[in-house]
Amino acid sequence: MSKNINKLESFSQELFHLTKNWLDWDKNEETRKEILDLVENEKFDKLSSCMFGRLSFGTAGMRAPMSAGFNRLNDLTMIQTAQGFLRYLQKTFAPEVLQIRGIVVGHDARHNSQRFAHILTNVFARHSVKVNLFSKIVPTPFVSFAVAKLHCVAGAMVTASHNPKEDNGFKVYWSNGAQILSPHDQNICTTVKENLEPWAESWNVPCNIYEFSNFVVDPYAKILGAYMEQALSNCHFKISNTSTSLKFTYTPVHGVGYYFTPELLKQFGFKDDSLCYVKEQIMPDPNFPTAPFPNPEEGETVLVLAVGFLYLKRDKKFLGKASNVYVINSAVSSRIAGSIAKSEGFNYEETLTGFKWMANRAHELICLGKTVLLCWEESIGYLPGGLSLDKDGVLTAAIFAEYAAYLKGSMNNKGFADHLEFLYANSV
Repeated sequence: MSKNINKLESFSQELFHLTKNWLDWDKNEETRKEILDLVENEKFDKLSSCMFGRLSFGTAGMRAPMSAGFNRLNDLTMIQTAQGFLRYLQKTFAPEVLQIRGIVVGHDARHNSQRFAHILTNVFARHSVKVNLFSKIVPTPFVSFAVAKLHCVAGAMVTASHNPKEDNGFKVYWSNGAQILSPHDQNICTTVKENLEPWAESWNVPCNIYEFSNFVVDPYAKILGAYMEQALSNCHFKISNTSTSLKFTYTPVHGVGYYFTPELLKQFGFKDDSLCYVKEQIMPDPNFPTAPFPNPEEGETVLVLAVGFLYLKRDKKFLGKASNVYVINSAVSSRIAGSIAKSEGFNYEETLTGFKWMANRAHELICLGKTVLLCWEESIGYLPGGLSLDKDGVLTAAIFAEYAAYLKGSMNNKGFADHLEFLYANSV
């Protein structure tokens, strides 16, 4: 241990004990060295900034920079989170239910995402809990979809969405497929604090995660097929999709979408040459070289088009049943959907910020026999109803492509701007 550890004790007893715990528990050489260097160089203020505080759930799970410290994402804090998550599920579900139904775990292409997913899987599998661990990178809605499809008790996705490349995150889903709300989030944080010291086997993450335990299975092929099949229920004009002369420019902005969105567009009937790709951004890249802050802002006008088209496509299905149809958005978003709802006769609701609130409300309505057409948040994305209970850029892209083809082929060569003016004139 550093010779300056005594100086640290004089500087702050609390910081000294936190640092000592870290050095006792952390077996990752890189993050361990980070802390030792701060002590050695007497950078106690910087040490304080990464040691004090704990990870907590925000509007979209836990997110933090990837570096050493108890309030950052790293191997040790992921082990602590996994242990607390497991303990909470053990308190909540009967042993046989947790063991048999298990959980879903997915990850994106960010730095350390696969590592963190395997750490979580290792903790659960060593305690005889079935883990449906995706063997490949997947979009976030696949985890939400899989939790419901496989009847799991919970799910976890390692992702930081649109955050900078230095960050990563951890989203937790409950058995309904929606992100957790209170008291689950608070209770998990409590059980994490009760299980901070790594258990005996928590650091022993096997090189081949699927071979060391029968409790680890790969749901990738099954869920991919089921997702694509169910997503097709949102395709209403396949013939016009096939014949359209429109060209679409697509970019996943270095994310995982390239492996899924073009395939769904093909399932919707679009030909291969309908898509043009931004080649510099096609492949997943954790460094996001062309997009330092990958947060595409999706504005109010796009939402107006989305609501208008989704309702248009299903007007026969909803004829005389508009009172059972809902659109939901969060409080930070425009209320323009409310104006459209009032004009068309369906229902509009507003929730607190974050898809976790909208998704859980959508689930409540669905359980009551209602149809949730769309959940949306102006700056972050869309949740078209009927598939997963989290924002879904894959399905949204296919719906908008079909919308464009429909306007061109069936609405006298109109475009988005034309129909937007129509919606403003007749609904807003």
